[in-house]
Amino acid sequence: MSLPWELQWIILQEAARQDPASAYALALVSRNVCECTKAFRWRTIVIQSQKALLSFMETLKWIQVAPHLISIPGRDAATQTRHLYIDTSESEGPDLLTLLAMLPDKTRSQLVDPDTLLSQFPNVCQLSLGSVELQAFSKSIQSISPVSCTLVFDGNETLLSHIFGGTSRHALCPFRRRLRHLHVIGINPQSELTGLPMPLTILEPLCAGSFSAGSCFDARALSSHAAAADRAAPGVRHLRYDTRKFSFRPLDIFATRLRYFFQRPDVPAPSGAAVHALLEDLGLGMMECLEICWRTDQNQNAREKSNVERQKQLLRTSMFTGGWPQELRGAWTDRGIQHKNAQEAFRMELQDAIAELYGWDDTPTHAYLDGVYVDRIRSGFSEREHTAVHRLGQLLVPAYPSGAVDRDDIEVGLQVRRPGTFLHIGERQAALYVPDRVCLFLERAYMDSPL
Repeated sequence: MSLPWELQWIILQEAARQDPASAYALALVSRNVCECTKAFRWRTIVIQSQKALLSFMETLKWIQVAPHLISIPGRDAATQTRHLYIDTSESEGPDLLTLLAMLPDKTRSQLVDPDTLLSQFPNVCQLSLGSVELQAFSKSIQSISPVSCTLVFDGNETLLSHIFGGTSRHALCPFRRRLRHLHVIGINPQSELTGLPMPLTILEPLCAGSFSAGSCFDARALSSHAAAADRAAPGVRHLRYDTRKFSFRPLDIFATRLRYFFQRPDVPAPSGAAVHALLEDLGLGMMECLEICWRTDQNQNAREKSNVERQKQLLRTSMFTGGWPQELRGAWTDRGIQHKNAQEAFRMELQDAIAELYGWDDTPTHAYLDGVYVDRIRSGFSEREHTAVHRLGQLLVPAYPSGAVDRDDIEVGLQVRRPGTFLHIGERQAALYVPDRVCLFLERAYMDSPL
């Protein structure tokens, strides 16, 4: 006895949703099966070569004028796409920008315009772009609003600022409207053996709870045009930054620059539903995870173009620091003999540096060990923090019920959020290589989760 056709369709569609290969195989079963699963063949798109990208751009142009086919869900098939990955960095020959510029006019006329490519995918939820692709398609990136985004950062902070910057101080750009998960992978195009510093001045204002210029709080609370501010998602809740390595001392530089992540408003009780709703709308206290990842193993092709052989000889003959030559010693490699590997040593040093400034968590080991920045944060670190908490106090006045507190004297301050409650250091290997990024992308697509 066969199953009801409704149940058969559900099974076929679920198989197509969970496995892209099955979605394409089902297209060959029958006309009816091909038609019922056609939308799922466009749900997740992974493009890893320039040839595949050009073919896909030609398909997008062709289906707009072609006769209706049962295997394609209409002339706007790209509206079915929820997960989009484009990274052609492993293709041989010139990069994508050069390739597009060199195309003959006849070939270019058969492709969808690169400047409008991303606008073909208005419903995309997860976006992953390589560094060259980010530059090539940046003109249309404001036409989409993904929930999760993975970007390869090559050190071009001007481009990154353009992507996340608004048209005005009091309006968040469309690309940030739904953005909750942001994964930035810093890869130095000059050398695969060195990392890139985390662009904190660009990334930190994107996060929920930030008081910095360009943040959600800045647009909605500090701006005189707050009534016209964008009422979309209040900021990134999960920020992850990957790079090959961090070569500076974390105590002197990195830990101090992370201060903005470790402060949150101290709101007087009682905190009713109206207060919680206001804080949530402003994104305050909603940052869930800050993740910092690096990688110590090297790809077979990751080699310096200069002095490689000389460094190899020094590694074989050096008798100090466990075999590391003097010119390769530094904050990343030289950690003494307390740890078995540099990765664990760096993680512990960074954690100690952060704990010294902000404390770590509320366990008995750290509960009574306040960092040296704690009092400064509580008293207001800068004039901007003073202005922000004063404005927040004004906004909170109508949210408190009459008689609950002295509504004329609501004092809002800052308190330290313990780093150990949401900061993850070196728990995963940085996704520096294309296979790693594709694996992460497909895992998130399969789970329909940005994390």
